[in-house]
Amino acid sequence: LFVPMEGQPQMAMGALPKDVFEKAFKDIFGIEKN
Repeated sequence: LFVPMEGQPQMAMGALPKDVFEKAFKDIFGIEKN
């Protein structure tokens, strides 16, 4: 369950591949991996 500071929470089912997690964090939270 992703709950960003702004906008709607989004649910992700099951275990996601690492690249999908990184994309989700970038898209939902605006966080870039360093």
